[in-house]
Amino acid sequence: MGRIEEMASERATILLKRAIEAFLLESSIEQRLGQVNVCIDKLEDYKSEVSDELNELKQIRNILASSQQHLSPERELEITERLLELYTIASDGALIF
Repeated sequence: MGRIEEMASERATILLKRAIEAFLLESSIEQRLGQVNVCIDKLEDYKSEVSDELNELKQIRNILASSQQHLSPERELEITERLLELYTIASDGALIF
């Protein structure tokens, strides 16, 4: 992989992790969605690098958007599990606790 491709891959990974962080913010659903949407829009430029992950982010965003004001504990758990899986993929399987 050339340096340009490496940089694109690194940038895509950073944006993916930022989107995950935005989903997990302690703020309103509207604020979280606003930040997530910015990350998703930027990730569109790297769709070839992270197409599966981008699609998963969009699905999670749709769950959050459909929840309007409140997420049930079950939906919150579902989102958290899916985000953890995405984070693991973005980190090449490495988790830091």
